[in-house]
Amino acid sequence: MSGKQTHRRILSGLIALTLLFFSNSIFCNTYDFTVTVVDENGQPMIGVLVFTDDQDKVSDATDIDGKVVLQDMKYNYVINFQYLGYEDMRLEYYQIRNTSGIVRMKVEAVVTEIAVVVGRADDIPENIPYYIQKVDKKDIALTNSQTAADALRDHGGVFVQKSQMGGGSPVVRGFEANKVLLVLDGVRMNNAIYRSGHLQNAITIDNAMLERLEVLYGPGSLIYGSDAIGGVVHFRSKNPKLNFDIDKDLDFSGNGYVRYASANNEKSGHIDFNIGGRRFGSLTSISYSDYGDLRTGSRRGEAFPDFGKRLVYADRIDGEDIIIENDDPNVQIGTGYQQVDILQKFLYQPSDNIRLRYCSTSN
Repeated sequence: MSGKQTHRRILSGLIALTLLFFSNSIFCNTYDFTVTVVDENGQPMIGVLVFTDDQDKVSDATDIDGKVVLQDMKYNYVINFQYLGYEDMRLEYYQIRNTSGIVRMKVEAVVTEIAVVVGRADDIPENIPYYIQKVDKKDIALTNSQTAADALRDHGGVFVQKSQMGGGSPVVRGFEANKVLLVLDGVRMNNAIYRSGHLQNAITIDNAMLERLEVLYGPGSLIYGSDAIGGVVHFRSKNPKLNFDIDKDLDFSGNGYVRYASANNEKSGHIDFNIGGRRFGSLTSISYSDYGDLRTGSRRGEAFPDFGKRLVYADRIDGEDIIIENDDPNVQIGTGYQQVDILQKFLYQPSDNIRLRYCSTSN
């Protein structure tokens, strides 16, 4: 064999050994590799469990610097990272190598069930031996009810006596007036000594500021006292919100709307704004409504052609009551009215266990 052939074989062998070495480095990666596990802010995480599926190649936890050493890893090995309160991660070894050994874990978002409390003492519904109908603010906003009485009629499952525009007396299972207790944020709006005729207190509540409606069917004397003979209607208004954002001292938020209804020529406007601090919060709400005279439908049956018409109405002129012919009998003269609702709430929380609230309302 010539010298040239010998050199070629030696060179070919060296090239083969070199390729074998690099392929082993790429596909086997049998040397040690240090991984650093950090949180979303880049801080090292101590005690993160790191293991392969079979826990054969690695089963360890990160040290005080958030580091762990991987040994004898191949490029397609899957490594698991687990830590309480953080999302589990499964990464292949080559993915970790591509990030220079930095593994960033994310906080696990845990959605807990909202605890709903009802009644005067904020009991959970399961502990109250009555059927309770709850209506939240989303349902109230969906129907865009003109008044709180309308919202109660549309969602509360009760009959509302409304013989005039300014009416709205709830009837619960045949009980009405002084037999149905109306409560606003735990404060009674009527009691058993009120008259037995219909009461229109429900319409004096600003439905734009309602957080929730609760209708308690049946006698509620056990919770609310002897006045709740036939049932309870509990109106819960919105409360001020505190600021828990560490990046700013005060948080400002607000809502508003304007509304027009052709049936009674309603023109309404509302605005509310919340100022929240660390310990103190303020909620201010102003609503104005101008309801015109109600207009009835113009299509009637042949048997009752004048049903619902207001042919005449009374007015006082020069000290005398005068009967005046109505130019448009479909318009119910005298049913229109105006209403202004003002609500002011303050919240002061000096400690985690003490909350002081003050409420003032006017309409």
